[in-house]
Amino acid sequence: MAPPPGDGPGGQPGPGDDGTGDGTGGPRKKASRKTIVLATLAVVLVVAGVGAFLFIQNIIRGGAGSPEQVAEKLMESVEAKDAVGLATMVAPAERDSLNRLREGLTEKVEEFGILEAANKVGEDLEDVNDEINFDGITVTFENVEPDITEVDDQLAVLAFDSGSVRLQVDPEQTTGAVRSALEAADEMEKIDETTELSELGIDGDPLLMAAVKDNGRWYLSPLYTGLELITQSTGNERGTLPEGTDGSGSPAEAVQALIGAVPGIVQSGKFTDVGNYLVSYEGNAVHYYGGALDDAMDGGSDVDLELTTNTFKEADKDGDRARATVENLEVEVEGDKLRVTSDCIELDGSDEMCRGKSGYVMFEGDVDGEAVVRALPPLGMSTVKEDGDWKVSLMDTTTDWTLQWLDSITREQALAMLDLARSEDAAGTMVVGEETDLKFNSAGY
Repeated sequence: MAPPPGDGPGGQPGPGDDGTGDGTGGPRKKASRKTIVLATLAVVLVVAGVGAFLFIQNIIRGGAGSPEQVAEKLMESVEAKDAVGLATMVAPAERDSLNRLREGLTEKVEEFGILEAANKVGEDLEDVNDEINFDGITVTFENVEPDITEVDDQLAVLAFDSGSVRLQVDPEQTTGAVRSALEAADEMEKIDETTELSELGIDGDPLLMAAVKDNGRWYLSPLYTGLELITQSTGNERGTLPEGTDGSGSPAEAVQALIGAVPGIVQSGKFTDVGNYLVSYEGNAVHYYGGALDDAMDGGSDVDLELTTNTFKEADKDGDRARATVENLEVEVEGDKLRVTSDCIELDGSDEMCRGKSGYVMFEGDVDGEAVVRALPPLGMSTVKEDGDWKVSLMDTTTDWTLQWLDSITREQALAMLDLARSEDAAGTMVVGEETDLKFNSAGY
């Protein structure tokens, strides 16, 4: 619900950032054909796949029996515009968090009437069709035989170093959101491009994807794919999985275990040890790809860091998912004491900063640290029960923080942050020469 990024005051667009320029005041640059190919594939893979999943999760088993089948099903689904097939190929851990976030955002957009407000202040938005379909778009794969490296029994890397993809787009035959996007980008010329998959990766390398195993099935992982790309592009080596570690007996104990390990991790320089305290899907990612951060920590730090108090309490629980909030957390860093509760942060020699009841925050120029703290939800982390024990989930923590923040703001505040406050009609009357009571709403206008 935050306003779109920009370089002007308060995050507003700067010169040339109104959609007609390149963000620097110059003319808008045409996208390259390779960019169009990649963007179209991304839309097909992500938008259609995620959208369809909202209707089929927990109904279809999904996944594939092997990494080879992941590649086959992926290409078949793209060619057939099979959104259901695409959705079922995404790793369950990732699509679950994404789905919860989408549901929360959709609920607030409808509750606050965001689209109606946008239409009211922007007449050019009234005729925009947001229906997602792929009329007029054809994607065809030819002679694709990916090189598959099975790292272990949990991870495989698919390198598409052979074959090609042909993208055909007839803008005049497109409809819905795709048509609106093409018209907005002034891309109404037909596209018929064939690109070698061996050139679609970073810096002209083969296109890479990562497949992970979950409950006996193989899935495509956007998270692992991104981390694999970073690891290979930076020349770092992929790590290996250690022996499994036990979780904790409760959500609060799971978060305390992770926080309690932080001083040792900082001093030893072994960031990958964080993975021992996370749910297996996220922990494995840290063990595979966290080596670069181990290197960056350069053997650790000799900073005097001591955790003197570390208590959390269970906040809310929903089946195998639960949150734990800070009860009392005290840390001494080089003699300075930092105290944290679920609502406040206090550093020796500084004023206490506490969160407010609302997540409403507006910036004009520099970021105000106190304003950020006031906008935070209760400080804590989310956990998931796995094999009978509790472990921390960073993906669920991020999702839950976002949903809690959304629940803390009002409609007026949301409109103000999106620069849609002017969509509100004036209320009340003022009479010249007569005293009038003036009241501000929750957003201050």
